[in-house]
Amino acid sequence: MTSYGFALGGGGARGFALLGMIKFLEEKKIKPSVISGVSAGAVVGALLSAGKSAEEIHLLLKSQSFMNIGNPSLTTKGLLRFKGLRKLIKDNVKVSNIEDLEIPLHVVVTNLYSVRLNI
Repeated sequence: MTSYGFALGGGGARGFALLGMIKFLEEKKIKPSVISGVSAGAVVGALLSAGKSAEEIHLLLKSQSFMNIGNPSLTTKGLLRFKGLRKLIKDNVKVSNIEDLEIPLHVVVTNLYSVRLNI
C-alpha cells in the first residue's frame, strides 16, 4: 500500500488555498498518512488531522470574518492576536495532545525572540 505525506505551506490565504488541491486528492481517494504544516498550513493540517474534510474546513473558514479570526492589535507582541483562530481550532480539534490526532501532525515553528545568528 502506498502512503502519502502532505507538506502544507503558509502565507496566509495561500495556505488556505491548499484546500482546493486537498479536495482534489480526497476525490481521488488519496489520504495522507502524515501531515506537516507551517502557519496557515499548520491550521489546515490540524483540522485535517482531526478528521475534517477539505470541504468542511473550507466552510468553517468561510463562515469566519478576518476580524473575528485575526483580532488586529497594536502591541509589542505583534499586529494580530489570534483569539478567534484559537477558539476555532479548540472547538474543532477535539484532542488535548497532538499525539492523539487521527493523522500524525508535525507543526513547524520558530521563536524569533530566541534565535541568535552567529554571522
